[in-house]
Amino acid sequence: MKKSKRKYYIPNIEEKLRYLRVLESNDMNKSLTARQLNISRTALINYYKQYWNEYIEKRNQVNSNALEIESKKIMLSADLEKARIVIAETCQKAIHQMNTRLTINPERVKTNDLISYINTLLPYIADKKAVAGTKDSNDKSVSHTTFVQSLTQKIQQINLEKKRQELLKEQQNTG
Repeated sequence: MKKSKRKYYIPNIEEKLRYLRVLESNDMNKSLTARQLNISRTALINYYKQYWNEYIEKRNQVNSNALEIESKKIMLSADLEKARIVIAETCQKAIHQMNTRLTINPERVKTNDLISYINTLLPYIADKKAVAGTKDSNDKSVSHTTFVQSLTQKIQQINLEKKRQELLKEQQNTG
């Protein structure tokens, strides 16, 4: 049986020319450039030897392409920020709505609805906690799973307590 060889990403010529653009902008510092690009220094040196003359000939085109790529990244970043804001606002509205329902008439909120609501919002909340660096009392990072489990256990405890109180009322009424 043949062992499969590792598959490496092989950049196309335009990418290699952009690598050389970065090398030039770093004053030909190969080690720094290789670290920035997350490629080996040897690969960068090989690209330099093989494509430097072509880069010099196409420098203006390479710069133009690189600027176009950067502008697309900036636009995408702005679009993602807008989407993040919309998602955050939607989550805030959902939290407010559920809080209102729980405050006005908690008996009408079904456990399954509450668990579904929590499971839907938790990835967002856990992500916010991770970004904010929120930690629990044991100084461990709070994970999404731990958070879900603790909330689910609390809900189950509340339901058990409600059932126990209902049984006590029934016993008192029949006794």
